Amino acid sequence: MSWQRIPEDYSNMLQQWRTLENRYLQAMAQADEWGRRAKLALDKGNPELSQAAKRKEAYFRESAGALKGQMLVFKGKLPDIEIRLQLHEQRWEQGDNSG
Repeated sequence: MSWQRIPEDYSNMLQQWRTLENRYLQAMAQADEWGRRAKLALDKGNPELSQAAKRKEAYFRESAGALKGQMLVFKGKLPDIEIRLQLHEQRWEQGDNSG
């Protein structure tokens, strides 16, 4: 990997992390909303609708779980690129920006 590419790679990884994190938060919010709807349907005396909402809730919780797993794997890669970025910055400060 070229030294010049490290800041760009780091920036790309952070953007990917933010995207993954946003997708996770959206899935969790959807799961919470479907859980609320399931309870509301049950409170209103509609167990069939409640079960359908619970299935949606489970789907979004499962999706959020998969996204969280991806986040854990991805997070393991960030320290490595952070170290490489620090090395790049040190070389740059020393005047060695030849790559």
